[in-house]
Amino acid sequence: MSLTLTFTTQADQGLYSLAWSPDSQTLACGGLNKIWLFSAPGFGSLGRLAAEQGEVWGLAWAPTGNLLISGGINGSLIWWENRTLQKTRNEGGAIYDITFSPDGRELAVADDSATTKIWKIEGYPRSTIQLDGAGLGVSWSPQSRDLAIGTGQGGSSLLVLDAATAEVKWRSQNVPSNYRAPYGFGKDEVNGVTYSPAGQWIAAASQDGRIVIFAARTGHRHLSMQLHRPGSGGARRVSWSPDGKWIASCGEDGRVNLVSFSHPSLRLELLGTSKAVWEVAFSPDNKWLAAVGDEGRVWVWELPKPAARLSASPSGRTNSPKRSSHRLHHR
Repeated sequence: MSLTLTFTTQADQGLYSLAWSPDSQTLACGGLNKIWLFSAPGFGSLGRLAAEQGEVWGLAWAPTGNLLISGGINGSLIWWENRTLQKTRNEGGAIYDITFSPDGRELAVADDSATTKIWKIEGYPRSTIQLDGAGLGVSWSPQSRDLAIGTGQGGSSLLVLDAATAEVKWRSQNVPSNYRAPYGFGKDEVNGVTYSPAGQWIAAASQDGRIVIFAARTGHRHLSMQLHRPGSGGARRVSWSPDGKWIASCGEDGRVNLVSFSHPSLRLELLGTSKAVWEVAFSPDNKWLAAVGDEGRVWVWELPKPAARLSASPSGRTNSPKRSSHRLHHR
């Protein structure tokens, strides 16, 4: 069963974030002062929202309802309800990631002020947590009050802490001995983090190009995969499929990869472009995988049905329109 590039379009000069609605019917993509909306399964345009936040790096839907929150490079948060601007709040530093608590009552925001702020969904701050460096990625455990946070600059680490008490449960600064960070970066920026659907694992995307899987409770390193070019071509974001079987990653090297979690040698390079791909994410219904990047283009692949067997063949690279197929292969 092949993996199919079913939709691609040039939406903006650059796209920096994406988020699927809880029902998988709407795909939001953050660009420069705009948020582009597309409707699944046909991916027709639903228009755009005038965000006026500069580059929109943070984007998240509430677990239920029609609430979308965007975070911009100018440090602002915007609450959108049914595509209408409801309120704007000032976060402080440039925002790089947003995540909702499982119950949808709070959201955590990672910004470059070396803090993670937790907001009540009504629009007022609940707490500020000091970090060891600029906040680059954040993910809320689906099973607990824990937050996983990736930092850069002075930190360059993965932290897991209790969102209620700010107690750090564990911290990992896993820098390869032969790695030299690019000028202006931290030791090894942790750009993206995400919990597995059951909350047992945490995947982290590092500037050295690795995707590293940690045990969520203990911080034990379970798996490390070199999926992107080290340094200025490093990994940016990582996403788990809702069934927990697959991991997708994207990076500044312009690549989008798909890897089997249980059989990491089973890999597919879905995309290889000349510009950075900033975000990749599975839809909640496990039917789609989407990516956006510096080209300003949206890519959406249709995933195989659960009963389908994924067979082997060479990897593919594409910027082409609809119906480009790729099959998984071993490395």
